[in-house]
Amino acid sequence: MAERRDDDMWVRLIRAAVRIKELAPWRWMDEAQVFGVVDPETGEHGYVSVMGTQGQHLAVAVYRGPVGLLGFSRMQAGELEERPELFFEIPQLQVSFEDRSILSRQDWELLRHRGFRFRGRQAWPLFRAYRPGWEPCLPDEAEARFLALAVEQLFDVATRLEQDPTILFGPAPDALLHRVARGRGGAWRWSDRYMPPPEFPDTRIPIAIEGSLVEHVEGLPVGIGCVEVEAGLAPLPVGPRRGERFFPVMLLMADERTGAVVHMETLEPMEPYEYTFGEIPQALLEGFARAGQRPRAVRVRPGLVAGVLKAVEQGIPWLRVEVVPAVPAAQAARESLLAFLEEERR
Repeated sequence: MAERRDDDMWVRLIRAAVRIKELAPWRWMDEAQVFGVVDPETGEHGYVSVMGTQGQHLAVAVYRGPVGLLGFSRMQAGELEERPELFFEIPQLQVSFEDRSILSRQDWELLRHRGFRFRGRQAWPLFRAYRPGWEPCLPDEAEARFLALAVEQLFDVATRLEQDPTILFGPAPDALLHRVARGRGGAWRWSDRYMPPPEFPDTRIPIAIEGSLVEHVEGLPVGIGCVEVEAGLAPLPVGPRRGERFFPVMLLMADERTGAVVHMETLEPMEPYEYTFGEIPQALLEGFARAGQRPRAVRVRPGLVAGVLKAVEQGIPWLRVEVVPAVPAAQAARESLLAFLEEERR
């Protein structure tokens, strides 16, 4: 058996996972019972959720920062039913407990080289990092450290929560239990603190559009009534089978009246992920240029894409952006195209 080095971050994480599996907090915790953990070294906030109430998928997720927490809230509100690809836009770390057949060779070697073996169904810990726009992969060392820290704090919180379900919330309406630490050099002393989640960072999405392109499209005839725009992650990974693969952001424009696709383009995700959507206005105008005509108006659903296009509208007098509840023509075209691409992959 391989030696288990106590200074190996992965050994720490695997041991924490084994301990949680033995505790089985999903017997009394549900997915909505979330608490926060603050990384004492980086200040990052993670929000811990336990899955497995029905016994089907045993897992612990750590939703990273306010963006991850918002994504979790959107999932709880049922948005995955309409947009299943949303799951791959949410920054999170996970440990799940799987059958041996689910693990890749890399996953199995990670455990074997550190002297760990497991038997039975849902017994093997599987570690994954979900980075917005990218296929889930093995966490890096910093992510493994944060996940280990969060799982260790889950043991403390879950044990107390079994006896007192009220510990998650403080006296103020928005005060949520956070585990925080004091100390230095890794000798941390952990305690409870009730506080609201951190506010969203003021992320300004850079938008660059070629001035010559704006002038060119302005000179095109208005040959289409309204164009519906739909842009979102396409859950079809691109890249080598062994290596990092990304989910492209698919931009699709469809004629509102006929449903015909006016333009389609895919964008590689950027870091941070939100910056990807800053490329949409340029791609939109390039689509009009290729079509040789521009629309009377562009219609888009509420959200990040709408915010970007409305910002651009202020500087382009001939561009009219209408935010509407739904874009059925564009959504139907997207679903049809994704189904076709999925069939082609088989």
